[in-house]
Amino acid sequence: MRYPGHTWILAALLLTAAFSSDLQAWQWLTLYPLEAEAILRFDGTDRTSDIGSDGKDIEWRAGVRLSQEGYTIHPGIARYVLQIEPIWTTGYNRIDDVTDNRDGNYLNYLISADVFRESTSPVGFNVSLLQSQDHNTGSLGSRYDNSVQDNTVAINWFNHPFPMTMKFNSRIFKQNFRSTADAPISERDEKIDTWSIEGRSSKMDLLLERQSLNDRVFVRNNNYDQNRAVLNHTLLWGHNSSLRSYWDYLDRVSSNSNRRFRISENLRIQHTPSIYSFTRYNYLAVTQSFSTIEHSGLFELGHKLYSNLNTKGYLWGLTRNSQAQDTTEQRVGIETNYRKSGLPYGASVSAAVRYAYQLTDRNSKLGLNEVVDEQHAVPLAGDVILSHRFVLSSTIIVTDALGQLVYSPGVDYEVFELPSELTQILAIPGGRIETGSSILVSYKSHRLPSQEFSTTFTRVSLGFNLPWMRFFYYDDNQSNKLLSGIGKSFLTDRRDTSARLDFNWRIWDIDTRLSAERRFTMVNDYEATIDTFSQQFGWATGGQVTMSLSLLQQFTVATDRDTDLYNLTLAIDWRPLYNLSIRPTLGAWKRLDIWKDGIQADRDDMYAVAGVRLRWYYRKVTFDMDFNINQRTTNNLRTDEKRLWFNLSRRF
Repeated sequence: MRYPGHTWILAALLLTAAFSSDLQAWQWLTLYPLEAEAILRFDGTDRTSDIGSDGKDIEWRAGVRLSQEGYTIHPGIARYVLQIEPIWTTGYNRIDDVTDNRDGNYLNYLISADVFRESTSPVGFNVSLLQSQDHNTGSLGSRYDNSVQDNTVAINWFNHPFPMTMKFNSRIFKQNFRSTADAPISERDEKIDTWSIEGRSSKMDLLLERQSLNDRVFVRNNNYDQNRAVLNHTLLWGHNSSLRSYWDYLDRVSSNSNRRFRISENLRIQHTPSIYSFTRYNYLAVTQSFSTIEHSGLFELGHKLYSNLNTKGYLWGLTRNSQAQDTTEQRVGIETNYRKSGLPYGASVSAAVRYAYQLTDRNSKLGLNEVVDEQHAVPLAGDVILSHRFVLSSTIIVTDALGQLVYSPGVDYEVFELPSELTQILAIPGGRIETGSSILVSYKSHRLPSQEFSTTFTRVSLGFNLPWMRFFYYDDNQSNKLLSGIGKSFLTDRRDTSARLDFNWRIWDIDTRLSAERRFTMVNDYEATIDTFSQQFGWATGGQVTMSLSLLQQFTVATDRDTDLYNLTLAIDWRPLYNLSIRPTLGAWKRLDIWKDGIQADRDDMYAVAGVRLRWYYRKVTFDMDFNINQRTTNNLRTDEKRLWFNLSRRF
C-alpha cells in the first residue's frame, strides 16, 4: 500500500469511530455519527475491428468512503469535516495477443473547518485541505502516477455594507506517465498559487487577484505571474435608469506575456414611459506581441408603442489601431419589432425589420492575424466555417468551450479548404466533438489588404403561431461594396435564410411533433442548402412506462459536397417499482458524404447503439448498471464495441 504520510488520517478516523460514544460527553465537542460506504465498481470494454487492434480492457475497483463531521459548542461557531476514500484497483488491457496486467490504488481525502461562519463575530475563517493520489502499475512496464493537492485558506469579513473575502489557494499537480518499460517518461509538475480579495455589495463587485504558476519541469517552462483587478459598479436612479461601469485589468508575465485593460460605461435613461436612450463607451488596450488600442461607442434611441411595436435607431463607431492594422468603422441602423398575441383561436404573430449601413476603412500592414478562442456551435452535420479567410491550417487548435480539452486532428475533426479562401472544420463521427456543443478555435490567418468599403446589413423575419402550429421565417443579408483598394474578392458577403414549420398535437396518448425546415447559407461563392425533416413521438402508459421515438433526416447540397444524414433514437423509461428504473435505448445514425471536387474520397458512415441503464436502490444499498453495444461501419470497415459498467455501494 503506497500512501506515505497519510496513514494517520485513516488511524484518526478509526479512533474517532471507536471512541465516539465517549467524545459525545465532551460538552465542547460534538461528533455526528460516522458515515461509511463500501464501493465496488466494474468497467469492461471488448472491441473488435476490421482494421485490426482488437482488444479488451477490464478494471475492478473496490474501496470505502469514510466521513466524520462535528462541531464545537455550536455548528455556527466551529464546524469540521474529515473525509477519506481509499480505493484499490486491478485489471488488464489486451490488444491482439499482448496482455498488460495492472494494479493500482487511489486515495482521496478532505479536511475542512469553518470557524465563526454563522456566529455574531464579524470575521470568519475557512480552511480546506484536499488531496488525491492515483497510482497504477502494469506488467509490461507501464506506469501512471497522479497526485493533486488543493489547499485553501479564506478569511471572511461579514460587514453589512461590503462583505469581503480574502483567500489563498495553492494547487500542486504532479504526473508521471510511461506507456511501456522502454517508453520515455512523460512528466508534469506544477504549482499554482492564487491570492485574491473579493467584495460584493448591492451596487459594486470587486476582485483583486494575483496568480503565479511555477512549472517545475525545466523543459516545459510554462511559468507565469498574473495580476488582475476587476471593478463592476451599478448606479440606479429613477424608473429604469442606470449607469453601469466595468473595469478589467490583467497583466501576465510569461513566455506569452500580455497586458489587457478594458473599460465599459453603459448609461440608460428612461425619458418617458415610452422613450429611452442608451449610450455605451468601450475602451480596450492589448499589448502582446504588439499593441492594439480600440475605442468604440454606441448611441441608441428607442420607442415603445402599445407594448406591441418597438422601434430603435442607433449610431455605432469603432477605431482600432495596432502595428499590424488600423481600422475605422461607422454604422447607422434602425430596427422595428412587432408582436401581437391574444388573437382568435389562440394565435399570435410577430414581424421584424432591421437595416444598417456601415463604412469601413482598413489600413493593413500585412503580416499574420492571430485569432484566439473563436466560438462556434457545432451543427448536426458537424461542419463549422471559420470567420476569417486565408487561414493557415497548420496553426488551427480546437478545444472545448472551457478551453481545457484539446481535440485531435484526424481523430476528432478534419480541416478542409473551401472556395473563396474559406476554411471548414468537420467533426468526425465517433470523435469527442458532440453536435450541439460549443467549441473554441484558435488559428492564424493572412491579413487582408488595405481597403475602403461599405456594408449593408438587412434582416426580415416573420412568425405565426397557433397552439398546434408554429411557422417562422427569416432572411439575413450582409453585402459589401468596394470603394477603394484591392478587388472585391477580398470582401465577404453572407446570406442566411431559413423557413421552418412545426406541428404539435396529441393523438390518443401520443404526443406528436413534426418539423420541416429549409435553410440556405452563402459565404461568397460557397453555398449550402439544408433540408431537415424530423418526427418526435412520446407515449406514457399508467405512469410506469414512458416511450419516446425520434426520427430525423437531413439533406445538404453544398458547393463542395452533398450530405445525407439519418438519425433514429428510441428510448424507454420503465419503472416497475418505486425503487427500480430500467431504461433501454436503441439508436442508429447514418451519414453519406459525396465530394464534388474528386480529390476527397466519398465517405459512408453508419453508427448503431443498443443499451440498457438500470438503477435499483433498497434502504442503504444502491446498484447502477449500464450496458451498451456499439457498431460502427466506415466505408465497409466495421468496428464492434461492448461495454459493461456497474457500481454497487452500501452505506453503513
